[in-house]
Amino acid sequence: MRRITQIQLILCLITSLMVISLQISSLGSPDSSLILLGKGIWIWKIYELEKDKENPLRAIVEKLKNKKIDWVAVKCGDGRFYWPEDKKEYKKWLEEQGGFGKVINEFHNAGIKVLLWQYVYGKHGAGPPGAECGGTPEEEAEVAKKILAIEGIDGFIIDAESWYQGTAKDAEVYLIDIQNYMQANNLDIFIAYTTFWNPNQTYGDSTLQKEHYKVFGQYCDAVMPQVYPRRNLASWMERTEEEWGNLYKEWIKKGDGLALEERIKSVKPLIPLGRGWDIASDEIEKFCHIVYSHGHVGVSLWRYDLLNETCWNVYKDWWKAYEEEDPTLLVKSKGLQYLRTRQNPSNGSWQENVGITSMAALAFLNAGCKDGDSAVIRALQYILNKQNTDGSFGELPTYETSTAIWALVATHNPKYHDEIEAARQYLETIQW
Repeated sequence: MRRITQIQLILCLITSLMVISLQISSLGSPDSSLILLGKGIWIWKIYELEKDKENPLRAIVEKLKNKKIDWVAVKCGDGRFYWPEDKKEYKKWLEEQGGFGKVINEFHNAGIKVLLWQYVYGKHGAGPPGAECGGTPEEEAEVAKKILAIEGIDGFIIDAESWYQGTAKDAEVYLIDIQNYMQANNLDIFIAYTTFWNPNQTYGDSTLQKEHYKVFGQYCDAVMPQVYPRRNLASWMERTEEEWGNLYKEWIKKGDGLALEERIKSVKPLIPLGRGWDIASDEIEKFCHIVYSHGHVGVSLWRYDLLNETCWNVYKDWWKAYEEEDPTLLVKSKGLQYLRTRQNPSNGSWQENVGITSMAALAFLNAGCKDGDSAVIRALQYILNKQNTDGSFGELPTYETSTAIWALVATHNPKYHDEIEAARQYLETIQW
């Protein structure tokens, strides 16, 4: 109960401080497309779903609404192929619905966001035998641009898995092409990338794939790691957080000498994608509990046509299993989610203030997040970057130095010993 009280008090204090800061500054909203997604489901071949129903699309939407789904990820491209044009079943299905606009409106009218996704390969002809759908970076970017041009979409997801055979440079060509298109058309659309398993559990060369991830991270708003074991899904989720955290630390360490904005550019929030098929329903409960306890802005399962009814119902109300044990779980989760969406993606701060940033980082650390969590690691880099030569922090040294010490101590990481000790000595010198 003590931890619950601490987190609640910290969240309330942060909110109050942010309100005060907003009143005395004109910082406005962070320049970020990160949105609060909530609970999602993935769809592979939408044209094959609910075919026995009189109105398949309406049946899909009604089911998702009934299961309290907030967003859906629908496949729209495979390598160099844009499915609405190149896959006849998809094209026919869309024509029957009256086009993508009406499909998206159907979901939106039910309060469900629509994200579209493309599987990428980075090389022409790459792909499994018999399905060599891969394109050059330029070919795959053309497909991405067609998807981004669809009016009303809420996001775009790049699926870069073990079949990705391009180099990091190829990934950059693809992403810059997309970025230029978005800028030319004044598009501000949430973009994420999804990876198969964790950075150290891949079917390809993990070193090469980490380089791809670093490039994708520079241009995307979030990463959606796939967490697919049949058992101990919650433990694997914690391992996922740890491995991505270690990778983020590695990227920042290699970036020594670079500006803060460059060191944290690839460090992006996690939106985990869990296994929804051939799995015990309580595994889904535990998985969601970890995700929400740590305030991740979204969670999803693979995939619509593979979940059985028991898993659907557990996913719908997973939190009920924890309601008695922790009645404030969802409230705390929403507070942490809010903080994630308000963090400045360029420098890792909240309101350009060491004190507020330290308190926000402390909220995540007290909730069980580690110092490799994307929000925490970016915040810590901002805080450390603001330490003055006399050991103090920021421009309001008593307040900002004290709060910085709280955050650094809460990491339980001995590598911050020197910074903490310098700050402590500074506070001693100014005490009356």
